[in-house]
Amino acid sequence: MSARALTALLVVVAVALGAAAPPEASDAAGPRVRAMVVGRSGDVVAGVKRVRLDAFRHRRCRIRAGLPLGALQFLRMPYRSRGGCDALYVFQVGRSRAFGQQGWVYKVGTRGGTASASDPSGPFGDGRIRSGSEVVWFWCRQALNCQRSLRVSGPRRVRRGGRLRMRVRGYDDFGRARAIRGVGVTVAGRFARTSRRGYATFRMPRRSGVFRLRASKRGLVPAFPVGIRVR
Repeated sequence: MSARALTALLVVVAVALGAAAPPEASDAAGPRVRAMVVGRSGDVVAGVKRVRLDAFRHRRCRIRAGLPLGALQFLRMPYRSRGGCDALYVFQVGRSRAFGQQGWVYKVGTRGGTASASDPSGPFGDGRIRSGSEVVWFWCRQALNCQRSLRVSGPRRVRRGGRLRMRVRGYDDFGRARAIRGVGVTVAGRFARTSRRGYATFRMPRRSGVFRLRASKRGLVPAFPVGIRVR
């Protein structure tokens, strides 16, 4: 084979391999997560929705898929930021602008992010957000010592007319949990407050269906709602 023919063959192979190569992670479809935004009042102001954290453009920056900033973007919540593209600081969401020791932070699951919401290495520096995660942006009243966020645990299925016992815990910035007393919990038109150990008990209706359970307490970040199936 002549040198010219060999060169042409190598070019064809390179083009074919390039066409078959998978897209970069930043271009691939992002993970699907549950997301919400909790405002200064402690109320949910955007979400709760399932969104896909795809790559997108913010100002002059291209934000990679699977990063916390995408939760604000795809919930269509207005926000402002400053800093480098890989280290953006969100200083305003909606009409609320950070000041002093108060401002906007995010959590993935039960832990506060330790990296910028646009950091390509992910919220904790060890990879981007995975599908099925929960991402909440909220107004923190004291930097490095934010109010706890609530999380509900317990059975998701119960018989008609059956007894449902759920537990509510509050998580600090580092994901450390403790039982929270006096949390208001609602489901299927029932209301209860959690005990000293964080439990709330209900007698469920005698009809089938899926009912949304919510948990909140003034001064804390409300829990993501959970669905309870009665059958």
